[in-house]
Amino acid sequence: MPVRYVKLDGFRVNATPHFKVSKYGEPRIEWADDGQVLDGLIQLFDSNDRPINCANRYLIYCMTVDRAKDLGTKAKALMHFFTFLEDHGLQWDHMPRPRNLRPLYRFRDYLQALHDQVLDPETNKRSLASSTAKAYIGAVTAMYVYWLGHGKVFFRDPCRFRVIKVKDERMLGHINGSIKVLSNDLKIDAKDKKERHLMPSKLRPLKQTEAEPDLDVLFQALEQGRGYAKENGVYKQTAISMETRLGVMLSLYTGMRIGEVLSFSSELVRFPKPGELAIEISIGPGVCCDTKNGTTGVIKIPAWLMRQLAIYKHSQRYRTRLAEFNSKNTDDKHKLRYPPLLLNRDGVKYEGGSFNARWGEIRRAIHLDFGLTSFKHKFHNLRATYAVNLLTALLAATHPMDHPKFPGEPMFTRDQALAEVQARLRHSSLDTTSLYLKHWDDENLGRKADRIHEQELDAIYGASEFIGVTDDILAELA
Repeated sequence: MPVRYVKLDGFRVNATPHFKVSKYGEPRIEWADDGQVLDGLIQLFDSNDRPINCANRYLIYCMTVDRAKDLGTKAKALMHFFTFLEDHGLQWDHMPRPRNLRPLYRFRDYLQALHDQVLDPETNKRSLASSTAKAYIGAVTAMYVYWLGHGKVFFRDPCRFRVIKVKDERMLGHINGSIKVLSNDLKIDAKDKKERHLMPSKLRPLKQTEAEPDLDVLFQALEQGRGYAKENGVYKQTAISMETRLGVMLSLYTGMRIGEVLSFSSELVRFPKPGELAIEISIGPGVCCDTKNGTTGVIKIPAWLMRQLAIYKHSQRYRTRLAEFNSKNTDDKHKLRYPPLLLNRDGVKYEGGSFNARWGEIRRAIHLDFGLTSFKHKFHNLRATYAVNLLTALLAATHPMDHPKFPGEPMFTRDQALAEVQARLRHSSLDTTSLYLKHWDDENLGRKADRIHEQELDAIYGASEFIGVTDDILAELA
């Protein structure tokens, strides 16, 4: 059996031990019900089914101290690392004198060789993407850093570490200018980088043009309610669940990431008040929402979408799933107070991989039923769609011709529009948000903005189908 990892729920750590003596005079240990319960903890086992303790202690540290929400990438990296060690008869803590023979350097060379293998010369697709290779070597190096910090003494250093200064691009980074970070000499030579002026693949919005009707077809597929799963090379029809549809709409109309959508709590859902156009909601760890880096931020949900969420929240379907969820989490009062809105039939929160699989079924329906084979978007592209549509609308908005001070003039400067998009996406760096401005400057979106400019403002900002835009933005920012 190869090296593998197992996901554990309800794993308790830091419980208080009680030492007792049995009636036969044998010592034994009993554990109290205190401590910390970890859900989603991952543990590694070698080919002989023995736990790999050096990796497992590090993964427990990541969840308990670093408060990591998803160990998937780290676990995969460590699994590949220890598989590589077993295949080559290496020990993780044995450091030969020649530096290039030490485990980290050999694993780096192995990843580099995989990355250098070109599968498709036309698209430059490789056996291993440089981003994946960097993530893997970074995760494994972090395990060594953990052990060095906890007093592990290696006969020779695992790799060369050095402290360097980098520009601080966070929101208040201009105060200090730079921060110190730990670097090393385990570099991956990336050969699949695209031109810098191109939009990153993760920031490709769905378009709504005659040539590329991505959004229209997506809505049609959701309304049709049919997807396709691939089993043994054969496509099988599946139903698109209500939870999947709501998840898609939440990301598309709020810009939330997939982890935030799947952990969004029903406690935050209510029926809109009369006259409300959008509802402002704070999300973060305090309401059990898995935001990036555990930060707290604010989103705005259109009133019409919030109404749909509230109807679902009070449905018998959700109540049944919520009861299952509550029965499985009796020890976690915080989870009971902020249960996820999107639960599967067993009352379990959807995992990112499972939800991405449902998105893949929708994508196949768009290919097979609607013939739009160019639709190759990932779920994360819904967030990019939200951002670009919001930016497009803000830059196209103009004051009415009878405005006393600024008749017919733009409502927002580029800086104001970028600041609003940055706030709505909860980006720590404005440079990241600026990528959407570069995309907006693209010729096709420029023409789209011209068409929007000619429409009535009520049609733009009052229409529920115009993603990311509500009347309250104008009132607050104009």
